[in-house]
Amino acid sequence: MDLAVRASLQDWKFVFVRDVSVKNELPSTFSAYRFQEHCWSCGPVNLFKKMKKEIMLCSPVFWFRKSISQRHWPYTSQQPSPF
Repeated sequence: MDLAVRASLQDWKFVFVRDVSVKNELPSTFSAYRFQEHCWSCGPVNLFKKMKKEIMLCSPVFWFRKSISQRHWPYTSQQPSPF
């Protein structure tokens, strides 16, 4: 996610590739799954805290995208957990 935000700030364009296969690994225990879920939920908020100044000062980023990022990212970790 950090790489995607930095690339977006540099005004890079992204291409969606439909058929890409990657290896994945599931957590071996439920506690490992819960820890991974915690990292997924807190990651966007921590990234926003770390890069807020860069996002607001970046000239290629339009004001609308800046306002969306300010409103959306702080609330992503407040979603209820399914467990």
